[in-house]
Amino acid sequence: MTKEKKGEIIASYPYMTAGRTWVIPNVALEHAPDGTVMISGAEAIRMQRIVANEICGQASTLTPEELEFLCDVTSTRFNDVADFLSVTKGSVTFWKKPGKTVPLNESLRLKKWFWKKVFDNDLVKLSIFSVPTLVLTDDGKLLEFLREQGKLFFDEARKAG
Repeated sequence: MTKEKKGEIIASYPYMTAGRTWVIPNVALEHAPDGTVMISGAEAIRMQRIVANEICGQASTLTPEELEFLCDVTSTRFNDVADFLSVTKGSVTFWKKPGKTVPLNESLRLKKWFWKKVFDNDLVKLSIFSVPTLVLTDDGKLLEFLREQGKLFFDEARKAG
C-alpha cells in the first residue's frame, strides 16, 4: 500500500469488495473524536461508486460477487434483477452460486442498468455527457464510454470538493 500523506489522503487505498481487491485513488481519512482514523460515510460511498463504475464499464460477465455488490450498492433486490431481465428468481439464484457467472447478454443489460442506478442523480451534472452515435450500437464500447464518464465525474467531484 502506497501511503502518500497530503493532509489525510492515502494515494492508493486497497479496498476488498466484490470478490477482489481494488485500488482506490486519493482516499480521504478523518479523525474520530476518540482519535481513531476512519473513512467518512461520503468517502465510503465514493469508493463503492468507483468500484461499481469499474465493474459496469467492462463488457464481461458478472461474477456472483459483482452481482451481489451491485445489488447492495443500489439497494436492488434479486427479485428486481429477475423482473428486469424477465427471468425466474431461480435463474438469479443459480448465478449467485460460486463458480457461476451471469450470462454475457444478461450481464451487459445489468451493467447498463446498474450504471444508470449508480449515477442517475449525477447525470445532469455531467454537461459533457453526450453519447457518440457509434457507441450506441456496441455494448462493449458503450460500457467503456460510461466508465470513462464515471471517471470524469469523480475527477470533477474531487476538484469541487
